Amino acid sequence: RDVLRTLPKKTRHTVMLEINEAMLSDINAEFARWKDINRELIFIKDEAHKRKKLLERQTLQTTLWRLTADAKIEAVKRWTKQLLDTGEPFLFFGHHRKTLDAVEELMGETTYMRIDGSTSATKRQANIRNFQAGKCQVAILSIMAAGTGLTLTHASTVVFGELYWVPGIMVQAEDRVHRISQQHPVDIYHLLGK
Repeated sequence: RDVLRTLPKKTRHTVMLEINEAMLSDINAEFARWKDINRELIFIKDEAHKRKKLLERQTLQTTLWRLTADAKIEAVKRWTKQLLDTGEPFLFFGHHRKTLDAVEELMGETTYMRIDGSTSATKRQANIRNFQAGKCQVAILSIMAAGTGLTLTHASTVVFGELYWVPGIMVQAEDRVHRISQQHPVDIYHLLGK
């Protein structure tokens, strides 16, 4: 809050992606199951049974998160390819390895770096230095592995191919570019599936 007044403007954009209807059948079935569990929970009095249903719901939420990521991948790739073609440097954040891998496949001749949970500390620091020096156009980043503690102000655009459960973690991730030394207005894009 002490430096916020000196930072350039930050603007968030919501991008609604068209998802192939065939990809939504599993999601819709699992979401109907989730609604059923929620209705059941209202009437369950037995604590042991209630805990079991809560665990079932939590597992289902994780499954739905993965299924929605899978359903969005092709649309996310199409949108990201358009941004890639501008030549503008940007950060791409995702949570699931499959999403990060799909975006990495788009790179072709484009210079990029990637930080996820499997990136060594040495490689991580080299990636950050290269990106900040302008040697990479794109930083492909795991929200959890690269969402805090990094300065990546070479870019002023952040793309979230996936959202995270906790809004504060998303804000921390976008602030990898919105920090001291950023000279340009920052644009944040949240790619959501219809």
